[in-house]
Amino acid sequence: TPTWVANAYKWVVWTHACIARAFPEKLAFGVLSESAVLRRLLYKYEREVNRAERPHLRKVMEKDDNSGAPAVLVVSAIRSMTTASSSGDAPKMSEIEVSDGWYSMRARLDAKLTTYVRDGRLAVGHKIFIVGAELRGVTDAVAPLSEESEMAYLMLNVNGTRVAPWDATLGRVSYNLTVPLRTVVPDGGAAPRMIVHASHVYPLIHQERRVDGTSVMRCELSARRAQNKWHHARENVLHHI
Repeated sequence: TPTWVANAYKWVVWTHACIARAFPEKLAFGVLSESAVLRRLLYKYEREVNRAERPHLRKVMEKDDNSGAPAVLVVSAIRSMTTASSSGDAPKMSEIEVSDGWYSMRARLDAKLTTYVRDGRLAVGHKIFIVGAELRGVTDAVAPLSEESEMAYLMLNVNGTRVAPWDATLGRVSYNLTVPLRTVVPDGGAAPRMIVHASHVYPLIHQERRVDGTSVMRCELSARRAQNKWHHARENVLHHI
């Protein structure tokens, strides 16, 4: 359809322009030519239409994939950015546009990620690794280029969002995000996976509650001895019955 062609052309030109700016000496010549853009459009048509290989954001909006699955997206636009108030309160929620190279959708950021946008740590062109994102704004599946898709957005939290390397492949990924414990923000959502170091392992302690209400604490060896003693006494009682 013309809508599909316009969307595919938009992201082909956007991607090739980014490549030309990043590598002006080696890759700038010819990447925005008519033949290069046409070859990329034919590649997208072959993958998505002929082979029915749907991109990640399309499957998310059509509710055929989990929105919280690990994925790498690129920040394609900043739609709204709030500023910190004079009273020192945390900035409100900001909104950006993210893309998987095929389609795009809105993404709302929590307070901590909003400060990253305001400070320039998260800008257009940055790739981000996201996990645990929530699809909001719609209850049913929507087509990615329909009017209903404008209501859909991803809710991103700082604990599940990290800046990805510039050469990371966009779309769904098979690996997960591991964050250090020192970088976890209390109000930043769920952390997908953390690295912890056990500095000391304490022995197992057993607690026995007696009939008179008292309790006895025993280590593993003492608990085993007490259990053997109890079994021996039980066998003696059964023997004399």
